[in-house]
Amino acid sequence: QPPATSATRSKPATPAAPGTPATPVVPAEGTPAPAAAAPQPVIAPDQIQTIRDRGPDGSLSVESHIYKNADGKDVLHGQWTMFRPDKTPIGGGSYAHGLREGVWGRWFGAGYGAGAIFADPGYQAFNGPYFSEANFVGGQINGFWTIFDSKKKKISEWSFANGVQNGPWLWYYPNGKVRHEANYLAGLMHGPVVDYAPDGTVIEKTEYINGCRKYNKVWYSPYDPSVKVVEGWY
Repeated sequence: QPPATSATRSKPATPAAPGTPATPVVPAEGTPAPAAAAPQPVIAPDQIQTIRDRGPDGSLSVESHIYKNADGKDVLHGQWTMFRPDKTPIGGGSYAHGLREGVWGRWFGAGYGAGAIFADPGYQAFNGPYFSEANFVGGQINGFWTIFDSKKKKISEWSFANGVQNGPWLWYYPNGKVRHEANYLAGLMHGPVVDYAPDGTVIEKTEYINGCRKYNKVWYSPYDPSVKVVEGWY
């Protein structure tokens, strides 16, 4: 097979860090991508070009692979890798016709770049650097997006279906027990939301239905504040 060609260009924008657990949102990596209108063409090896992006000091920052589509535009296709100035890989994954496909990983912490998420006390209880890993299908996150510490202890895991929050969202203590649990259905919080103590006992529990918090309301008699007259769930 003919070898891939190579080129050099300016450094691209760094991919966004995961969203803050306290206010879960669909992260940039999980934004649904437009569906392909037709089956994608098979790309011959000699059509693939290797692109090496370099920082201001000339060190390799990103290595990616592209091909030219029928309109002459660059389309990411193949392995994409980000590096530190010392050439240590920070993270990456694969593209298929411009969309992320398969497992993507990224290191965060001292020397690797850090997002605001890791300033949360729940993450500070673990040992950095931290490793973020998620699976993509057609440019959308499918399955769990998981974050580990340097000792491979699981810190958090968030479940997605086709780029949208769906299923359990969990945060852990260093001892492996669940610290916080929430559940999503088609992008809306749905089901129990529970905070746990390090020994596993429940600290607080609430419930959501289609994104709305369920709560109890009580009315008392205007003639005797000690007498309950109406109680109901909303």
